[in-house]
Amino acid sequence: MSPARMHIAPAVRLVWRSAPRLMVGSVVVVALQAVMPLVPLYLVRLIVNAIAERAEPGYVLVLVTFAGAATMASMALRSAAAYLREAQAHHLSDYVQNLIHAKSLELDLEYYEGPQFFDKLHRAQEEAPYRPAAVVESLMVLLRASLLLVGIAGILIYVLPWYAVAALAAASAPLGIARFAFSRREFRRRMQRTGSERHVLYLNWLLTGRIHAKELRIFGLSPLLAARSQREREALRTERLALAANRSISESVAYVVQTAAVFGVVAVVALQAVYGTATLGDLVMLLQAVQRGQTTMSELLGGANGLYESNLFLATVFEFLGLGSTVHDSEQPQPMPGRLQHGLELREVSFSYPNTNRLVLDHVTLSVAPGELVALVGDNGAGKSTLMKLVCRFYDPDSGAVTIDGLDLRTVLKQDWWQRITALFQDYSQYHYSVRENIWFGRSQDDPDQRAIEHAAEEARAAEFIERLHARYETPLGRFLQEGVELSGGQWKRLAMARTFYRNSALAILDEPTSGLDPDSEASLLSGLRAWSQDRSVLLVTHRVAAARIADRIYVMRAGRIVESGNHDELCAQGGIYARMYHLQLNQIQGLPS
Repeated sequence: MSPARMHIAPAVRLVWRSAPRLMVGSVVVVALQAVMPLVPLYLVRLIVNAIAERAEPGYVLVLVTFAGAATMASMALRSAAAYLREAQAHHLSDYVQNLIHAKSLELDLEYYEGPQFFDKLHRAQEEAPYRPAAVVESLMVLLRASLLLVGIAGILIYVLPWYAVAALAAASAPLGIARFAFSRREFRRRMQRTGSERHVLYLNWLLTGRIHAKELRIFGLSPLLAARSQREREALRTERLALAANRSISESVAYVVQTAAVFGVVAVVALQAVYGTATLGDLVMLLQAVQRGQTTMSELLGGANGLYESNLFLATVFEFLGLGSTVHDSEQPQPMPGRLQHGLELREVSFSYPNTNRLVLDHVTLSVAPGELVALVGDNGAGKSTLMKLVCRFYDPDSGAVTIDGLDLRTVLKQDWWQRITALFQDYSQYHYSVRENIWFGRSQDDPDQRAIEHAAEEARAAEFIERLHARYETPLGRFLQEGVELSGGQWKRLAMARTFYRNSALAILDEPTSGLDPDSEASLLSGLRAWSQDRSVLLVTHRVAAARIADRIYVMRAGRIVESGNHDELCAQGGIYARMYHLQLNQIQGLPS
């Protein structure tokens, strides 16, 4: 990330794409705002001089009327600018949020498995909704203030020598320098403290979320975590306040310099008016012009500083939007095969996670034929879930190949592959919507098919508890968004299984589908799974032998390698790792010593 790089043009493009008509309207209004305040400023001079020279009352009233009309027009323009600014901000916030969502979905799973990504995402989510709009707002302020200052400078030169006008402008420099320096220091602080800010958010989630509420009370963790949160927040607050104090002192000194210069010039013109070398109107116009010039100069410096600050933080937004995929689609993708003829196969697949040296999968070879249910069993950490990620093509293997009907998955589009498979993950999602939507989400690109939804629920052995809910398939679930029904862990699992069944894909990858279920529910679900798998290929990832028994073929993994394969009876007869797992789990069920 290079914060020194200018991101003005990309930011303006974002604003233009989000609402082009609003941007045109803003430019027009800003240009009018720059011209309109000069009119009453000059008219006041004419009014004062006319009164001093005892001009005709009608002439004075005409001048006053024009000055009032110009002032009212300026106020109307200010209201219009405020509306356009707010409308632009809303459009832009939605547009950039859509970009962040699209980028988040585009990125590979690898990004979600390291803290650096979440630092970048956190910064982008904080800055993206308003920083591009702030850039455009700063540009508008700069345009309006620059045009207005040119006009005010012309008025001041009318009554002051050019070097006095230059001195007034130079007196504003210390304030600009102080603001730019603070923006740079604030940017550095935010970059260094992103991890701490995310830690505070995490602690707040722990302390206030439903998921952790029970453990916090049982284990008495609340005081410990609350104290950690307080320490983190105090450290962040101390840094912010120290920076704010330094800024306050620097700006106070700058204001003193600026004010001294202004009143020095006013004193000169006041003396000129006393000695008759300047008119009373000149003095009044000067006072108003200087006052307006101070305000406009402050706006100009604020706009320049805002532009500089937003440019620094926009670097974080465009850094996130510039992240690229590491699992690339082929430049000449192959079409997905139609009906599966040979099925899924892993050929000598080896893999280690990025930035690590540990081989998680070591020359793994296995296959799942059409209509075959294959189980992959092994201890925790054996590499089963990693293998599942490669089959889903969240990662590509370091060596070897994952193929479908002999076609390397790296040669087909990821989206095409994902549309052809279904999966149940260990950390499956619980959607706080209706029962019907929870199942329909398995094939949300199509209109809901109520009969198919109910059939999937029956196959997943979820229909029984759904029928007992007060609104059946329309029952809202969870309590995060509304007063919905809270399901048990096993019920959520069966609902996730129904979502998987509803997708009706030719290939299914299921990771620990029976974990968390009681024995009766497990047996019932496995029976439904066996029936559902008759006309599709299923890879069942599990460490439970009870689930593996229903498989046509079983692969046993240990330390990233396939060490045994065969059906249940064959593996038990071999007396190897699988047989030991089977007898250990059987003895646990029967209460016998292992």
